[in-house]
Amino acid sequence: MDITIRGKNIELTPALKDYIEEKVGRLEKYYDAINSVDVALTVERNRSIENTQRAEVTVFMNGNVIRGEESSISMYSSIDIVVDKLERQLKKYKTKLFNSMRDRRSGKKSRGVGKQVDVGVAVEEESDQDEPF
Repeated sequence: MDITIRGKNIELTPALKDYIEEKVGRLEKYYDAINSVDVALTVERNRSIENTQRAEVTVFMNGNVIRGEESSISMYSSIDIVVDKLERQLKKYKTKLFNSMRDRRSGKKSRGVGKQVDVGVAVEEESDQDEPF
């Protein structure tokens, strides 16, 4: 997995780079076919904006792109939150992929859509005779 880190209005310290590589490296345990990850860190210079530290992470996979963006007061918390978002998105993507592959193997065309199910209802016939208990 190739990680590219860019910064705008921020100095990328070795500690920050190591922190990003550690956090983004966790994404591989959820989906191992990640080609590259692009991380963009931005500090807004506008005083009216409360959350000035923004982290944008884009994950490039085999033909798919998953992206997350978060702003907060601290750059480290922005990175934590955006990586948590991406973990949830990757879990969801992997589940969808697994379910579609499972459905193809079992011969199902779609899950629950267009299925006709016969529901047999058993009706007891009432008899005129009283049965003793």
